[in-house]
Amino acid sequence: MGNNENRVQWKVLHNPLGLEGKETKPVAVNYRFVNEVFNIERHYSKKESFGFTPEGEAIHELHHLTKADLAIMVILQKICDVRGKIADVTLADIVRAVHMYYEGKYSETQLYVSLKKFILHNLILCESDEETGRNTIWLNHYIDPDTDKPGKLVITHNIIFTKEFTELPVAVQKLYFSCIFRQFKEMQSFDLYNNQKPDVQWNNLLTFLHLSDTSQLRRILHTTLHGKRLFYMTTSNGDFIKVAGRYRMAEFKVNPDWTEQERKIGEGNYYHESIQPRSKYERSRKYLIQRAHEKGIGELEHHSHFFTVVRLLRKVSRKVKEVILNKIKDEYVQTKKLPFNLSQFVKNVLAEKRDTYTLVAAKQKKLQHFVRPAHLDSDVQAHTEKRFLELMRHYPLSDISKIFAAAQEAIAPVISSELASISLKDYRYATTFGKAHDALLRAHACRKHKSSPAYQRLILDFNSLVADRTQELFHMSQRERTEWLFNEIDKLPSIKEAPSIIRTFDLSEFILKTFSPEHATIQLSHTALA
Repeated sequence: MGNNENRVQWKVLHNPLGLEGKETKPVAVNYRFVNEVFNIERHYSKKESFGFTPEGEAIHELHHLTKADLAIMVILQKICDVRGKIADVTLADIVRAVHMYYEGKYSETQLYVSLKKFILHNLILCESDEETGRNTIWLNHYIDPDTDKPGKLVITHNIIFTKEFTELPVAVQKLYFSCIFRQFKEMQSFDLYNNQKPDVQWNNLLTFLHLSDTSQLRRILHTTLHGKRLFYMTTSNGDFIKVAGRYRMAEFKVNPDWTEQERKIGEGNYYHESIQPRSKYERSRKYLIQRAHEKGIGELEHHSHFFTVVRLLRKVSRKVKEVILNKIKDEYVQTKKLPFNLSQFVKNVLAEKRDTYTLVAAKQKKLQHFVRPAHLDSDVQAHTEKRFLELMRHYPLSDISKIFAAAQEAIAPVISSELASISLKDYRYATTFGKAHDALLRAHACRKHKSSPAYQRLILDFNSLVADRTQELFHMSQRERTEWLFNEIDKLPSIKEAPSIIRTFDLSEFILKTFSPEHATIQLSHTALA
């Protein structure tokens, strides 16, 4: 089979891409980057580790290369752009890319360990976006600082993605990736014993491959892949070269059936394939896009903060989404453009909606007097309310009513005790109606928990108005006067629930002490005031 026919044969592999009938393209590997990956083992003998078991034992070798490391080395160069940049991904996206391209399966744990190792060795720079939780990854050493262009690129054969290749020992895979960069030289000489070079792969070959003698190297060079030799010797006698009676040099190449042609600096765009990040919150994203177009703000989906907005709104109701979109539209109509800091704009609107919900829920549980205590100055009231709302933003909305119910339950015994002390004696002020009518008025005010001082002022004012011929009350019938009084009593301020506790009880402190915001779900229990 000719070399071209061999390449065609390996276009569709038995990987997830191939199962979809898609071609797996070769990879443009960068000499500078691959060389630095090999240099992970520069301090191989140090036996340093990273990552620890719960017992404190180190579990991952920092200066040893693994098969997973080589897979990550390849996939990073597969999915980066021509400048060595991978945008808008998570580490999980990279792990999924490995599974997508490779026929063999790698342990996900080992792949994450490899990514961590690359970060520790400064092979990649990972910049995280706090808003989206996604990363921009830069392949260090990919660009030659002298030319500001990618280092030398060579195109690998698709065979590197096959199960047969990835099951080969690490030493064989390392030798393949090292050898393809020298493939197109007239002579490929490898020093077996020299230790004077700064880069691991250019030092002596036996150390690079962690071999003890030339017999082990000879076995590696006789490795076969799909029935064909992976390497072949280029010396006339097919053996190593002796110097002073000792094997000192080796000359060999990768079998041309397992190589692609060389590419020049700066080329290779065809071989870079950016991955499509797994789409999160797809239903929410599609809904926002559809409604944005219907509202005439379709450019929203192209805003740099759009994914963040999708994430912020993923769990809110469609009613709230509509409120947000209408706010954005109003801003667009007024300024002819979308909010520049769109994510902060949405956060502010959500905070307003959330604060409104919180205040309503507090009022439903009769806690409004603790949120904005009436006995305090207006400035202090505002500060107390602000502090309370800021605290409640740390809790899920679904838990807020439960928290308020628990607070109400804790306060209820004190309130009931103080309210129980209210009696008809607190409303002893008499009208001109006589005892029978006064008893009805007092009972009504007591039952409604109306303020006793306010009731006293009402009765005194009533008696004064009834005696004044110039006032309307003077000319009313007794029945009309009674109805008037009942209506005025209903308008009187109620006794502030447990006035003493309002002055001493800090609702925010109670909530913070009783329910930790760190807990995802609040475990409610009977609580008492400390």
